[in-house]
Amino acid sequence: MQVTRGRPGSVPCDVLCTVRRRSENLRRERLHIDPPPVHDVRIERRIPRRLLRRTTMLDWLDYRKELQGRIGEISKLSPDILRGYQTLAGAGDKTNHLDAKTRQLIALAVAVTTRCDGCITVHTGEALKHGATREEITEALGVAIELNAGAALVYSARVMDAVEAHTK
Repeated sequence: MQVTRGRPGSVPCDVLCTVRRRSENLRRERLHIDPPPVHDVRIERRIPRRLLRRTTMLDWLDYRKELQGRIGEISKLSPDILRGYQTLAGAGDKTNHLDAKTRQLIALAVAVTTRCDGCITVHTGEALKHGATREEITEALGVAIELNAGAALVYSARVMDAVEAHTK
């Protein structure tokens, strides 16, 4: 006897589970997500924790290459868009009020606040190229975190203002 969910004539559970499993596998493939690791405590005990290699959340170098390819496609379809962007991006270089490393650290903080993965990979590479250290990058990210928390605080004040307006 097949067990079904819901009303008579609904899809059998084994079919639903198979469909869910397949869609999860497709989602993992599309997002380049590795399947969850099998947790084996015996392996952890044999390998010292300091020797286990950290993995990254994303293959940032590969992502940057893919992104450049897509931007190249946009450039072919509308060269003025990319030209305009490059004009904006290069404007700070001309004034020389800030050095390149400082501009890249600011760009990283802004990339975090705007949640732009493409910006993160590009400006991380540029910041490192211009001599930024992990500590300097971390401090810039601290500024981004502070500003996001500050923005949440400001908008919380706006909510309270809206509450007051609605309760008058």
